[in-house]
Formats: sequence, structure tokens, C-alpha cells
Amino acid sequence: MEIDAGLPAAYAATFAILMAIQLSVRRRIADIYLENQRQNNRVIAHGYTAWDNVFSGNRYNWRLWLGGFKSKLRDCFRAQVKAIMAREGLSAVGGIIGLAIVFSTMTYVVIANAGDTEVLIALAATLPRQIEMTNQVHQLTSGWNDVLALWTRLGGVARSMRPEPDPNFDRRIKFDRLVLREDGRGNICSSVEGAMRLVLAKRRGRVLVRGGNGTGKSTLLTALKAEIKNRAYYWPTTDRLTFRFATQANLDEPEVYDDDEDELRSRKSKQAGFSSGERQLRSLEEIVQHTDAAIYLLDEWDANLDASNRAMADALVEQLAHRARVIEISHRDRSDAALS
Repeated sequence: MEIDAGLPAAYAATFAILMAIQLSVRRRIADIYLENQRQNNRVIAHGYTAWDNVFSGNRYNWRLWLGGFKSKLRDCFRAQVKAIMAREGLSAVGGIIGLAIVFSTMTYVVIANAGDTEVLIALAATLPRQIEMTNQVHQLTSGWNDVLALWTRLGGVARSMRPEPDPNFDRRIKFDRLVLREDGRGNICSSVEGAMRLVLAKRRGRVLVRGGNGTGKSTLLTALKAEIKNRAYYWPTTDRLTFRFATQANLDEPEVYDDDEDELRSRKSKQAGFSSGERQLRSLEEIVQHTDAAIYLLDEWDANLDASNRAMADALVEQLAHRARVIEISHRDRSDAALS
């Protein structure tokens, strides 16, 4: 300010112009960041299948896996380069614009005060400080990129957890081929709202959703869950839900041994293991013992059970039906599903 009133105005104009640039391209930059994150996730997800496809020793699967990995890696590399170029390019453009504004102002001050030695000496003495201040303004506006990148990732996570409703979701349910059977009677519903009325008509009892493959039985259960929300306990066909029996058995934790081979063999022999049917039955036991929902949505709860375990699981479902409403998809009626 003491040198010339135009210098503070130049810094203010620099900040305003750089922020305007950042805001004007924020959507494009956010899309580039999202694509970069998506391509990275694809490579990571593909790597999860490496054990089966690479280390199994099957050359056919290995070639297919490697081809897919190379393709995804190339896409990831291009997205990464694009993100870096967008970030650094915008930063470089911002720095050039900031220096151009400040140095143009300083040049104007020099020309306007050509005979004023005091002003010229002050400008020369503060030149390093002027450059540093210009860089600080540039860094302040460039920090918007970091905020935008973080906000984009958080926004992507939020959208994935709560995606936009699919207006055509219910259309995938073929209500004309579905039967909701209760107490020996078959009920045909024409919409999710009609199925909701049937579900809420009673406080207890079992409703069996029957229909052929592709009729939308599982889709109907997810639609009901979306309508009922936390009042319903939803157990999908293939789940990664956490249950106490699995946690206590450390099924999901890696084993680390520092002992000799005898101790290692002894510990391995004591390690608990469960077949898919056993996990299914134990999970159902925990659901009965430790949950208290008004409505239970059970999608193919007997998919992995033999005859004896199916009878035990059916008794557990019956316990649920004595205290709550149970909407189920079961394998036990698959033999005569065509009748529905």
C-alpha cells in the first residue's frame, strides 16, 4: 500500500480471477477425479481374483485374467495421467495468470513513477516478497483442487451408499407370474404397494414368495426393504453380514504363527471351520436369538441346506413367524414352482 495502492488491488484481482477459474472448471475436474478413482478401483477389484486365476496354474484362466488386467491397467494409467495433467495444468495456468497480473501492475507502477527513485528502490527491494505473495495467493486458490478432490470422493461414497432411486426398478418384477402364498392361499399382487398391504395385514405369520427364475422374487424383497426400512431385517441370498459365531471363530482374520511345525499343526487342527450350510444354519440361529424386528425378509434361507438341516432351519423360521411377519423365498417349493 505504501509503494502503490494498485498492488493490493492486483492481489485481490488475482485471487478473484483464480477462484473464478477454479469454480468454472470444478465440474470437469470433479469428473476427471471420479474417473481416476473408478479406474483405480477396477484394478484393485481385478487384483482380488488373482489367486484363483494366476496361482491356480490354469493357463487358460491365467491368459484371460492377464488380458483383463492389462486392459484395466492401461485405462487406469490414462485416467491417472489425465488427473495429474488437469491438476498440474490448472495449477500452472493459475500461477502464470497470477504472476502476469502482479508483474503487469508492477510494470505500470515503474512506468508511472519513472522519476521517483524511492518508489523504484522499494519495488526492487520487495521484488522477492512480491513473488512469494503471488505464490501464496496461487497456493490458496490451488488448494481448492485438494478440497474438490476430497469432496468428490466423499460425494461418490455418499452416492454409492444412498444411490438415486431407479424409476424402473419395480418394472423388473413380473407380478403376473408371482404368487404370495399364505396359509395355503395364493395371493397375486399387481404392485409393490399391493405386496406391502399384504405384508402389513398381519403382525405374524409366513408369506412365501413363489415364482420361476427371473420373475423378480429377490427384487420384490429388496423393494419391500426399501419401503419398510429399519423395521425389517433383510437377509439376502449371498451375504457378508457379520455374525457373532464367525467373529468368535476368527474366520475372517489371518493366522500368524511364530512357533515350530508341531505347534502350527496343533493350532490348525483346533481352528473352527464351517461349511456353507453350517454358516447358513448358525446365522439363522443368531437371527432368531439376537434380533427383534417386526418384519423379516429371508431370501432363499435354505439354499445350502440338506434335508436334515433344512428341517432345523424351517423350525427356526417358524419361531420367527410366531413373533413377527416373515416374507420368505425358499427352495423347498422349487419342484412345483411352475404351478405359480
